[in-house]
Amino acid sequence: MAAARRVSRAAVVPALLMEDVHKAIAAGVPGCAARVRVLSGVSLRVATGEIVAVVGAPGTGKSLLLRCAAGLARCDEGRVRWNSSVAPHAGRGYARAADLAGPGVRARLERAPLVLIDDADSGAALSMVAGWRDAGAAVVVTGRDAARFAAAGARVLELCGGRLSALPMQAAPASRRLARVAEERSALR
Repeated sequence: MAAARRVSRAAVVPALLMEDVHKAIAAGVPGCAARVRVLSGVSLRVATGEIVAVVGAPGTGKSLLLRCAAGLARCDEGRVRWNSSVAPHAGRGYARAADLAGPGVRARLERAPLVLIDDADSGAALSMVAGWRDAGAAVVVTGRDAARFAAAGARVLELCGGRLSALPMQAAPASRRLARVAEERSALR
């Protein structure tokens, strides 16, 4: 009975929980600067064994979102939890895809319960992502190629205007999905 309770609790407790996260950064030059809100009430729940891809245009805050999740950047508001722990382990599971060639980086990530990979569009990074997921880690990646992430089995979210929203990637074959997303975006312009 106790084992059943542990299993059900493990299924309920997410590997990563971000609740109503806000983050602003300083932008501009001395004498003409402002604070720009990059993340506006972002909430994200990632289960153990799940891959989540956050996609978006350059400068939308994907890297900042991962750095907040990793405990490398402090949120202005909201909270971040790893496996129900209030304070994330600063940088423990975080890496840029360009750094994955280093054996020390890969070894550190193999032991992490939550793996956060920035700019993971390359095929080499994506092949490692599936391995971490299969080993039981929760994985969050960022990049721009939504179709490639969806093909790798990720739940794909778009960061735009400081907010996360689901992309309808899993519902249709890749070519139709991309055409539909392009049509929807052009209709908004």
